Amino acid sequence: MTSEETWRTVAFERHREKLSQVRQQLGVSEQSFYRWRNQYGGMNADEARRLRELEAENEKLKQIVAE
Repeated sequence: MTSEETWRTVAFERHREKLSQVRQQLGVSEQSFYRWRNQYGGMNADEARRLRELEAENEKLKQIVAE
């Protein structure tokens, strides 16, 4: 699941949807949800997107260094 999708999951919870419904729709455990909420809870969509871009860039740089 991408950072942006994770952020959306946390945003659903903020809008007072029942946690069990959100988790069921996405097929994730309660533990995963709360971990994501702690990690992404204070971010907006743009920040989550930027985080995903930085993670992808970091992975590319790691591959370059490994070569």
